[in-house]
Amino acid sequence: MNKYDTNNIFAKILRTEIPSDMLYEDEYAASFKDINPQAKIHALIIPKKEYQNISELLDGDKEFLSNFMKSVSKAIKKINVKNEDFQLIANNGENAGQEIFHMHFHLLID
Repeated sequence: MNKYDTNNIFAKILRTEIPSDMLYEDEYAASFKDINPQAKIHALIIPKKEYQNISELLDGDKEFLSNFMKSVSKAIKKINVKNEDFQLIANNGENAGQEIFHMHFHLLID
């Protein structure tokens, strides 16, 4: 069942209906601080297309996927200025802990 809701918080951030502390943005991705950080640095990286989870993203438009992943790399490099170790996490579905059904990565750096 597709749970994508065009009024989810990430969609609203992309439409600038909700302000966010934008860390990186280009035509494929946006990255901003998580409001409930779980590490010293905790950012979210989201695609600028309506994918509810990483499975949909991987099964979708391959050209967009390639460009999005390049943008993810650029965001990580911009946010991770000290080039430290990091975690990149994507929960896929309710049983995996996904709460917002707009695909997103958690970038965590301690």
